[in-house]
Amino acid sequence: MPMPMPTPTPFGCALLSSTTESGDKRSEFPILLAALLVAVSVTNRVLYKVALVPLHGHVVQFSFVTALTYAIVYLSTLFARRQAGIVTEDMLRYARKSWKLFAVIGLLEAVSMAVGMSAARFMPGTVLPLISQLFLFFQMTAGVLVLRKVYSVKHVLGATGVATGVALASFAAIQTSSSSSSVAVSSASAFPWSTAIVYVLGLGLPAFASVMKESIFARYKDDKKLDVFVVNSIGSTFQALSLMLALPLGISMAATDGLGWLPHDPYSWLAVLSYIVVNIVFNVTALTLLRNTSAVVTSLTLSFSVPLASLAYSLPLPYLGAAPLPEPMYFALGNALMILGASTYAKAGMAKTRGGS
Repeated sequence: MPMPMPTPTPFGCALLSSTTESGDKRSEFPILLAALLVAVSVTNRVLYKVALVPLHGHVVQFSFVTALTYAIVYLSTLFARRQAGIVTEDMLRYARKSWKLFAVIGLLEAVSMAVGMSAARFMPGTVLPLISQLFLFFQMTAGVLVLRKVYSVKHVLGATGVATGVALASFAAIQTSSSSSSVAVSSASAFPWSTAIVYVLGLGLPAFASVMKESIFARYKDDKKLDVFVVNSIGSTFQALSLMLALPLGISMAATDGLGWLPHDPYSWLAVLSYIVVNIVFNVTALTLLRNTSAVVTSLTLSFSVPLASLAYSLPLPYLGAAPLPEPMYFALGNALMILGASTYAKAGMAKTRGGS
């Protein structure tokens, strides 16, 4: 699933602001990090789709294993930061008092993960990275409803540019994938529209979860900011618990399809492990880039990875094969609009809150 779209400052300025001299090694670090993030992001998006193919009918199990792994990694990091004194007892006390909110966040993310995986396995890989960018619209909606945010004209224009870009680039990918089908059907009927709609609607759940996390950070009043691993650890724990409760349903669904509790393909869990490892590296790289530059650099770097991820599906991939390249004109125009829209949204700065500054 996509990361929440951060905000502020232009892409180029953010990179330059972290440099000193052209010969300074520190000036190369953000650029190398950005390049690494693009590569890892593309790999992460592709492995997501690859792992879903051999796990057909075992989506709940896959979701649980993934969420459990994240919870273990985050909790281990939280423990280490608590021992180092970075995470304070006051932070943990505040988190314990907010456990009901964390439970809702975990449930939303659990349902989103399972629904997203269920729908994504039926969709062309070239389209998945594109429509995932619609997450921004759901996040804006959640910001208005939950945090009473007020978005500027630039925010709206930027989001509209992203949506228009998604529509054009997706149109190119859908037309190509449908026309290349061996089944003699029209382009409109060849594309799994019902599952695409389910996938898009599923983006709303993590969008609301991310805004709820933002409210948790905002309500914490102390000299030190609430550590991000406190929120991630508890949220991921509740997510894993929610999916664990759903395991009987997942096992029952697999049995109904004539499948076993776990997939029989010996390489399926290798695909899962590869995805989980790369996804953790992706999150760490994104966080490192965020700390060394700015939120907008991370956001726009991820935007640049979207067209590359779509094009990566034209390579001969395990379980997937090689998808046809999207129609170049609409695909290029759509991706350019997406990046321009993301840049406009980022330059608009933080959205104001009603009654706030």
